[in-house]
Amino acid sequence: MLSTGTAHLIALPWQALSMPESVTRMRSMLSPEESQYLTWLAAEKFEGWGAIIDLGPWLGSSSAAFAEGLKRRGSNAKIHSLDLFRWEPSYMASFAATGYKESDDFLPLFKREVGDYGAWIDAEKQDLTNYRWNGAH
Repeated sequence: MLSTGTAHLIALPWQALSMPESVTRMRSMLSPEESQYLTWLAAEKFEGWGAIIDLGPWLGSSSAAFAEGLKRRGSNAKIHSLDLFRWEPSYMASFAATGYKESDDFLPLFKREVGDYGAWIDAEKQDLTNYRWNGAH
């Protein structure tokens, strides 16, 4: 059993991942390690059954991190990115100056931000309070 004093010495497998600039340059609410973790999950743990669903991906950094993992795995699976894609300046503006006003549709910005990773991402406007997943799109 490890004591809490030595737990910080154990390297976690995703911490060794080198992340491409196409992911690290994105405006994000994620920490760099969280992006590494999502990439590692998709590359090392996703087995191709079920689905990767990204709820509330904002500008797409989490979706892009998942997509980077699928790319590394050689998978053509899709990430289902579900969000209202409605701008909320009260908290979003502090992470990204966009010029959007309250309730503006930012799905076009999401698609620009994810760039080439869009090949792995199905972005869909959804109100998650009234949504039921049926396993397919």
